[in-house]
Amino acid sequence: MSFEQRRQSKGISLTISAVLEALFFIGIIAFLYWFFLSRILEIHTATLTADNERRAINFANVLLSYEEIAYINNGKIERGLLDASKLESFASKKGTTSDLTNEGFMSSAWRNYKQISLGYPSSFALVEVTDLENCGERGCVVWVTVLVGPTSNLDLTLKLLACLAVGFPRNVHGCIIATMGETYTYYLSTGSPVATVGLPTLIRYDDGTIHIGRMTVIVLEWR
Repeated sequence: MSFEQRRQSKGISLTISAVLEALFFIGIIAFLYWFFLSRILEIHTATLTADNERRAINFANVLLSYEEIAYINNGKIERGLLDASKLESFASKKGTTSDLTNEGFMSSAWRNYKQISLGYPSSFALVEVTDLENCGERGCVVWVTVLVGPTSNLDLTLKLLACLAVGFPRNVHGCIIATMGETYTYYLSTGSPVATVGLPTLIRYDDGTIHIGRMTVIVLEWR
């Protein structure tokens, strides 16, 4: 091999080596960018979830002494003691815990929503009150209420509720995108204590009997 050929071969080897080194460093930079970006997004999501969870807990605690469902004794609200007769008229839908996975049952609850002055702006609350001592083959008795809090755009709220009535729970995200557009994001509290375990409560019936119950609150909020 001549000197010129050896020089060209060495030059090609150096070029290939430089390209490989450049690709390696580009890969390292891309990985670090993805890693830090994913961590930042996780932290941001965790912060929003925690904020949403705090709001759900606060809202649930307020409902435990809300006069529309709480038992009133001699003009005094008994916090944590719910009136069964008030739940009958206040709830969007009454059934059993097995109905919570029934699309028709839940769609009916969304259609029969309640507007109240409590709650946070631009939000919904799905409230379930379960009587843990009144259970049968189809589960325990449950009152389901969809509460609509104060909002700055009632038209969008009604459109979203109408969509949820036919698409819940299969297409929550699709309903929000269809009615509010891509500029809105939403956060649904799941896997959290108030959304799974619920808050303890008591339920008083007209005959004076008191049952142990549980109130579960899930907040749907857009920003």
